Amino acid sequence: MKKYIYIIALFFMAVSCSNDDDNNTINSSNFYGLGIGNTWTYQFNDLQGTWNENMQTVTITGIQTISGEDYFVKESETTFDDGSPNEITIEYVREDAQGYLINSFGTILAHPNDFNFRGDSYSYFIGNEEFVYRTFLNSSNIIDTVPAGTFIDCFNIALISFNVQNQVRVGSGQAEFIYAPDIGLIKEKQAFLGGGPFVYEKVLVSYVIN
Repeated sequence: MKKYIYIIALFFMAVSCSNDDDNNTINSSNFYGLGIGNTWTYQFNDLQGTWNENMQTVTITGIQTISGEDYFVKESETTFDDGSPNEITIEYVREDAQGYLINSFGTILAHPNDFNFRGDSYSYFIGNEEFVYRTFLNSSNIIDTVPAGTFIDCFNIALISFNVQNQVRVGSGQAEFIYAPDIGLIKEKQAFLGGGPFVYEKVLVSYVIN
């Protein structure tokens, strides 16, 4: 059984894409460490103590053109401590000229200092009420330490469930994603939607940024 928990899903794979073109180039400040060949290794930690370590390696494997925009292809391979088959997922992301991290669905995933941005993705309905998963900048200019080192000038992106009709947050639980300049994601924490403490975290163990 896979023993890490995705309480809220943030990234989704694109349905229709053009062919890969490794000759394409993407203008980027590289704030998120995006570049072909860059790799990050993460460790999953169960904060409730019910399972051991799972590992994940993320690699930028190429460039994909989707709806006229060039995206970096991020391939993630997760290994599980219980012997379950490895899981491979692919996502497509780019950094625009204003420093926003955007996925292939057009959702804003992150920005280092814009406290006004709201990234809405994956709408769903309960009865006649519409809900979305919403990202926003939670805090900036923070220092965080993970096994890969101590990083300064980091920022924290929160992910919550949001009631569109009533314009209110649903539950007190959230996910948090901490990014370091020029490195990218260094920590992820997840809690149950209804609230309570974080139940698992993903932390950066090592990285190679070319």
